[in-house]
Amino acid sequence: MCRDKIADFFELFPRIREYLRMEEIRTVKVSRIQPWFLYVVPKRKKVSSSHRCEVTMGKIFLLDRFGVQICEVGVSSDHAWWKPWTWLKEESVGEALQRLENPDDVYFALAISPARSFYSSFDQVKEGHDVVFYRPPEEFTIREWLDEQQSKMEDVFEVARSKIEPKQMTLGR
Repeated sequence: MCRDKIADFFELFPRIREYLRMEEIRTVKVSRIQPWFLYVVPKRKKVSSSHRCEVTMGKIFLLDRFGVQICEVGVSSDHAWWKPWTWLKEESVGEALQRLENPDDVYFALAISPARSFYSSFDQVKEGHDVVFYRPPEEFTIREWLDEQQSKMEDVFEVARSKIEPKQMTLGR
C-alpha cells in the first residue's frame, strides 16, 4: 500500500500511534460500520512448536469520540494475572458493547490484524498489520447507527414477508 495513504491516515486519526507505528502497517481502510460487525470475534490462532507456543491475535478496540480506548473486545477487566485462561475470552463486538456501563460512549472501532506473510518480487518476506477503522455516520454513535440499521432491516423484512404470505387459495372445478 502507498506510504502516502498510510501517512494521511495517521494525520486523520493521530491516536493510532498508540497502537502501531506507521512502518508496521501494511494496509489501512476506513469503513462504515454494519450490523454484521456486532458478531465479529477477534481472531485467535495458536502456533506451537517443541520449544514455544506463540499466540497471534487480531485485536478490536472500541473508542470514544476522541479516539480514546474504552475497551478491547475479548479482554475482560475481571481477569487475574495468575489465571491465564481469564486473560482472553471469546467475545463478540456486540457482547463487548453489552458489558460496558455506557455503550453510547462508543463512536468508533479499530480492528488490527496481523497481515499474512508474503513474498515480494525480490523474495523478501513482508509482514505488517492490516488496519480497519470502523465508523458510523458523523451524527451517530455506533449503538445508535446499528439500532437504526436494524430497524431498517426489520422494515424491509416485513415488506418482503407481506409480499410472499400465502394467499387464500380456492379450489375451483
